[in-house]
Amino acid sequence: MSLHRLAEAAKLLCTGSPEQLGFNLSYLQACLETLESSAYKEEIQEFIEHRWKERAKSQHFGKPSSAKYKRAEMEFFCGAMTAMHALFPNNGEDRLSSLVPPIWVINPMSGRNVVEAV
Repeated sequence: MSLHRLAEAAKLLCTGSPEQLGFNLSYLQACLETLESSAYKEEIQEFIEHRWKERAKSQHFGKPSSAKYKRAEMEFFCGAMTAMHALFPNNGEDRLSSLVPPIWVINPMSGRNVVEAV
């Protein structure tokens, strides 16, 4: 299920009447399956990394090895991780959301770029 279909299912659940839904929980099941799928996690990761690449190009941060570029990249991904954790926290666990790829955390701490050079 794509993000678009997930949004459509959520909208129907929020705005639809019980008659429209037919008391069918298949939409909820589809949403849950999507959120738990590895394809969904990969889709979100690719989307956010693509946005970073576009931003780095448009803002002219310089070479990926420069301090300015690495700092901007780290700030961008810290914001993305914060938003993802706020939206999809681990239930009752004091850990970062499972949607956050470990490479987003480990690479900046070791001085490496999160994504490949633009």
